[in-house]
Amino acid sequence: KERDIYVTMERNMKCAIGFCGHCQFGPAFICKDGPVFSFAEISPFFGIREI
Repeated sequence: KERDIYVTMERNMKCAIGFCGHCQFGPAFICKDGPVFSFAEISPFFGIREI
């Protein structure tokens, strides 16, 4: 089940507080909201190019 799958996201972070937006993935900021996300939460954004 998708709700039972978790992924760890990694993005190059600059400020580590979500201010610069460099670690933004869709509506989430990896540095503030993650780095662990449920697959169901972020899977809609995998199909979007350059996100």
